[in-house]
This record gives sequence, C-alpha cells and structure tokens, in this order.
Amino acid sequence: MMDAWRRWSQKQYDRWGSKLQPAYTKIDNWKTPEWVKEAFETIWDEVLDEKVKEKIYKLVTETCKDFDDEFAKELIQKIVEAIKKVLKI
Repeated sequence: MMDAWRRWSQKQYDRWGSKLQPAYTKIDNWKTPEWVKEAFETIWDEVLDEKVKEKIYKLVTETCKDFDDEFAKELIQKIVEAIKKVLKI
C-alpha cells in the first residue's frame, strides 16, 4: 500500500509540483529590502496597527516584485509621506 501511495504522490508532484515550484521558490526567497525597512522605520511600530501593517506589507511586496526598484522606492516614499501627513507626524 505504501508503494502505491509513493507512486501516486510522485506522479502528482511530477504533474503539478514542477509547475508550482518556481512560483513558490520566488516567494520563499523574497526578503524585504533594507530601503523599505528604512522608509517605514519612523512609523511602523509606533503608529500603525496590525491590520494596516498587513495591507501595507502586501502592497510593498507586490510593488517590489512587479516594478523596478526606482518606481517602487518612489511609491513607497509617497505612501510614507501620506501616512505622516494624515497622522501629523
């Protein structure tokens, strides 16, 4: 029975896993750039609640993955400036 399970499992990986692995590896290897951490340094822990942090982090990760660094940096900086302006920091 275990041999049948192993064969079935290997067959499923060969069919689906090989297609999904590159996307998983890309996500797994992505780290938050230092410039993002520096941009949010003054407001992250002191001002933002967890729900807002999750939304901003999702936006940051998608922006950094989909656009070049220059555009991403400019967009992130504008977000930080807007948050500071709204919260009068």
